Amino acid sequence: MKKNKKLIFWIAGLLILAYVIWHFVKKRATSAHEAALPGTNHVPISPASLTGFPLKQGSRGKYVTALQQYLKDAKKESLTVDGILGPKTAAALSKYGFSLPMENAAFNKVFGK
Repeated sequence: MKKNKKLIFWIAGLLILAYVIWHFVKKRATSAHEAALPGTNHVPISPASLTGFPLKQGSRGKYVTALQQYLKDAKKESLTVDGILGPKTAAALSKYGFSLPMENAAFNKVFGK
């Protein structure tokens, strides 16, 4: 009888663990595909946006961080340097004559190279 109780507790524990993992994975997958919220810098993540150029809305990484830092420091734009190319970063680039998607050559022009 004790063996049956232990087995039932183990199965119940595994089911609870499986549910928690499933719920976490489902929640992360859903939040990555949300639409951008108006007036925020929240944009969906796409796997292609994690590799570098061309930079487009939703891109992430060191190149975006460098652009944001440059726009904030040199051009006095009020941006959050978070490494995500969102609507505010795109608007600041547009203000200075740069459009998206941005290739490596245009990126270098931003910095005067």
